[in-house]
Amino acid sequence: MKKKFIVLFVMAMAFSSLSACSMPEEEPDLGRDIVDGVVESLGSIKTYWFNADATQAITSETGSEPDQEVVTTDIRTGAFDLENKKMEISITRIGENELKSITQLYLSGDTLYMRGEIPGKGSRWFELEAPAWYWEQVNQLKYQVELLKAAGVDITGSETVVGIDCYVLELTLDTDQLWQIFMSQDLTAPAAELTRAEEAFREAAKVYSAKYWVARDTYLIIKTEVEAAYTFPAAISGIYGEDEIIEMNISVTCLFYDYDQPVSIVLPPQA
Repeated sequence: MKKKFIVLFVMAMAFSSLSACSMPEEEPDLGRDIVDGVVESLGSIKTYWFNADATQAITSETGSEPDQEVVTTDIRTGAFDLENKKMEISITRIGENELKSITQLYLSGDTLYMRGEIPGKGSRWFELEAPAWYWEQVNQLKYQVELLKAAGVDITGSETVVGIDCYVLELTLDTDQLWQIFMSQDLTAPAAELTRAEEAFREAAKVYSAKYWVARDTYLIIKTEVEAAYTFPAAISGIYGEDEIIEMNISVTCLFYDYDQPVSIVLPPQA
């Protein structure tokens, strides 16, 4: 039971975390109009690519010893074929002393193929049955849309991103909204464990902000930035000492491109 609770709590944090000129005052409802345009435009998208840079800084505090900080950076590139429910993602994780590990993920239907490569230890492929909620969680665009639909939206200006004229949106969300988005997945877990995970998540979440760049002509999401901070007792994580407090700061920048361009997602023969 405790393991299930820990998994749910960590999933909630990861799910909530995996951007000027002034706009004219005579358009007070433009923010919600843009959100409606994004929902409509992305509802018909069949393929897309994305790049993402994610930095995670974890600081452990005991009160009796110097704070210890571990910083990791993930560089992700991926493609999604929404029509055929396929995806491929490459993740390069850079940790302390520039140590790199590489992970490849392929999803085809309900089967997940994963290759992990660690310097000096070789690589290995795994074949897993993907949980029912996995596709919804890993689909980067769906999560972005769910955030937009739930958030308060302010237009802070317009900027050009990769040559595309964009609205710049600031999103405002609270822990209630973040938890409800997480719970919109098809989760199978005892009610008591979900309740404990929700209580822990609400207590841990300290900061959450998001910024979106949306194309003015197509209403497609071009770029997003998310900042999140959590503080929680180490015992919750199940991997640190009982008397420690963990501070986690997450920063994620995503770039979306090549909407509805042909993609060929083919599983490598060695898998």
